[in-house]
Amino acid sequence: MDESLKNELFRLQPRFLYLEMIFFCVIASFCIISWFPPIFSLLAYETILQSAVNASVLLNITALIFFLLYKFTKNELRRFCIIITDDQIVKKGFSGTNAIRFSDITGLDYIRVPALRGFLKISTADSVLKIPMYIEHPTLFLTSLQSRLNDYSIISANIVGPQLREDVSVFQDSCQRSRRSFLPLIFISLFMFCFNTLIAVQFWDLALIPVLLFAITGLFLPLFAYYIADIKISRSVRNLLRTDSAEIYNSGMEYLHCGLIIFILYLFIGILFKAVFLWYY
Repeated sequence: MDESLKNELFRLQPRFLYLEMIFFCVIASFCIISWFPPIFSLLAYETILQSAVNASVLLNITALIFFLLYKFTKNELRRFCIIITDDQIVKKGFSGTNAIRFSDITGLDYIRVPALRGFLKISTADSVLKIPMYIEHPTLFLTSLQSRLNDYSIISANIVGPQLREDVSVFQDSCQRSRRSFLPLIFISLFMFCFNTLIAVQFWDLALIPVLLFAITGLFLPLFAYYIADIKISRSVRNLLRTDSAEIYNSGMEYLHCGLIIFILYLFIGILFKAVFLWYY
């Protein structure tokens, strides 16, 4: 395969930040919870009961199953690809391979899905090919697709319209940010877990269950903050694409603003935990 054909292969984006962070938080939560049966047993009976050990092993096995499910999902997603050749577009999906010749295309529609990226619907007289927009280099994909469509007069050469190009530019910008932010989010989440545990144990002297709940809260707050910042940055990118007079967005400031919002929420959650659980226990 020559270099030109290699450039026409498009896979799903390599990093699905929210899906992978949810897997990470679930796996971390099960691993953390597995510590508590032996601790409860040691505090209550001054020995570690076999049932506590069994519960701990079961929770760790559950975490391992989620990890294997995560790896399996990643491997399956990497099998998906779109190949654009000189005369056809090929989709290698999870259930098989489908192909449509450019000369047979009768229509192309962009289907927007709320809160998701939507997909391209390529139609012929007797078949439909759906291409999700969660692909690497979506702008390059559209450019390559448009160059092939320009060679055929069956459909309009401008079928890839400005709305789709705008959305794809936003998608690509968001994907690049998520790849840069993945590891920092993991480290921040782990730090927040440890920090919450320290506060709940050393300063509030909470019982084990409230400590666990407050610690796990720290795993999810950074992801929530990033989600809000991503929405605001994507909106700024759209405005920048629509008009030359739009103010160039500053992602650092957006993260700072959302960090302040989440810090206020974090203080509120801390006050709530302290008030409820100190009063209850």
